[in-house]
Amino acid sequence: MDASERAVRLLLELGLSKEFLSQIEADLDVAQIDLNAIMTSVVPAFRERFGTPVGAVSNESVAVTCDRRKVSALLYDRVWSPPLFSDGIPRDLECYGATDDEVVLQGLTIGLAIRSGWTRFTPSGEVVIEEPKHQDANSGREPGVFFQQTMRSVADSLRRQFRINAVPVYETTEARSREYKPGDGGLIISILDNLAVVSEVDLAWEQVVEFRRDESARFNYRRLVHWLDAQVVGKPVDFVVDELALRYDKYKRALGKHGLKTTIGAIQSLIDPKFLAAASATVGGVGLGIGLSAAGLAAVAVAGTQMACSIARAKIEFEEQIDGQFGEVALVHQLKELSETTG
Repeated sequence: MDASERAVRLLLELGLSKEFLSQIEADLDVAQIDLNAIMTSVVPAFRERFGTPVGAVSNESVAVTCDRRKVSALLYDRVWSPPLFSDGIPRDLECYGATDDEVVLQGLTIGLAIRSGWTRFTPSGEVVIEEPKHQDANSGREPGVFFQQTMRSVADSLRRQFRINAVPVYETTEARSREYKPGDGGLIISILDNLAVVSEVDLAWEQVVEFRRDESARFNYRRLVHWLDAQVVGKPVDFVVDELALRYDKYKRALGKHGLKTTIGAIQSLIDPKFLAAASATVGGVGLGIGLSAAGLAAVAVAGTQMACSIARAKIEFEEQIDGQFGEVALVHQLKELSETTG
């Protein structure tokens, strides 16, 4: 049984209650639904829609996210775009691996959507996913929430199968913590707090495409977000703060040049320390001059801004091999206030 067959079986097991079968029969104007016939007819159509990779290019960076797609496209080479939720992403920015995890996930999501009252069948047999009418009382969560809580497994599958630098991007630290639970793996969190971050809801794909064409703007955007790099690791705190002030100024100029609206927020990057160890000459740990303590580096204000930078250690369940340029495991792009125009 391949991934498409498993996905359709899960879809049917989750979604086809007696009530829903009655709904299908009414929608299609038939007396009785033959479940074996459904399985036989649905699997080829499901495989055709969900079984073909798109834009899965080795060594490129891909943001795996449901909530920060346009913002993520400013930073990463591509954005995860499963057929179930393509959301108008430009074709040359799409990435979908059609891995077993991705295919089964979409079957589960459709099944939960059916059971939660998100779907109806058209007379032609097409499944239409609509706004939720109620939360799924049996699963305790809406289908969309379930989809958002599987970003790590999707990223892992893309790394394994295609050697893609896939990074889950979350809208809150709480969302990240649901997938990256406490464990034995030692990771590092680089934090920028109280800075201007781009507002997803105020960003259009046309602006994303225009911004990506501006190599200087994109370079300056990346240098701030991925600030804990080889240029600052092992340097004194004063050097790091001065460097961040310069990077933040160029970052804001890049956003202002393209009229991107921002809000006050925070950016956290979960980093594999093996990357930082390779970038640093510090012996016995990663350091900013004097090395990290067991707790990390407390927040340090960046002169001339409201922004603060800090580093923390995290014991998280983690065994994956991260090969990306920045050793990045996951990113949090969190908003705190209403949007305003960057000047």
